[in-house]
Amino acid sequence: MSIVKKVAGIAVIVILLLALLPQVAIGQTSQTWYLNNSNANSPYSLSQTSSPNSGDKNLSSSPSKWISDQSADGDVAYNAGNWTGRLQIEPKDLSTSDIQIEIGYYTNSAGTGTFSSLTGSVVKTRSGTNVNFTIASGQFDLPQGAYLAIIITLNPGRTGTISAGAGHSNFTTPEAEISPPVPELSTIVLFGCGVAGLGTFIFIRRKKIFAH
Repeated sequence: MSIVKKVAGIAVIVILLLALLPQVAIGQTSQTWYLNNSNANSPYSLSQTSSPNSGDKNLSSSPSKWISDQSADGDVAYNAGNWTGRLQIEPKDLSTSDIQIEIGYYTNSAGTGTFSSLTGSVVKTRSGTNVNFTIASGQFDLPQGAYLAIIITLNPGRTGTISAGAGHSNFTTPEAEISPPVPELSTIVLFGCGVAGLGTFIFIRRKKIFAH
């Protein structure tokens, strides 16, 4: 068998093995997401770290969107359970029935296209300027490359502000099972060829040594 055929055979085997390897989940943990005030207009930034400074953002019957500052590296499966949060919303005479809260994801960071929302009963209570909420949902899957988002909308004719940044407004997810990112086919092919090339180099070196 020629060296070229051996290299090709090794490359194919390595690529097949990489493609067939099971994706192992990276533990389970809940996540806290903070509504930040870093952008001037909606969509605003949603992050797992809070911006140090707070600022008020206007709320109205037009949806105000906060979208995660990075896409999901791998598939994320949020367990069935409670999504809990606290939003600092004024004026205080805005009742909980005036405030609509949705959590889900977009497939882009601009917040355009279809919004895939988690489903479940929403319970809201007010304590001073804080609107506390709980969404009891079944398992919710966030696909690789998607952007987690929260949308806040007021009933027609109602206006208000929300304090974003400095940890004032945030929500916490149920525990999530995070899968590692699936490598692109081109990455698998390049890695397979690299391994095959290294193996061929070692094979030729050993062959020369034993020949002497």
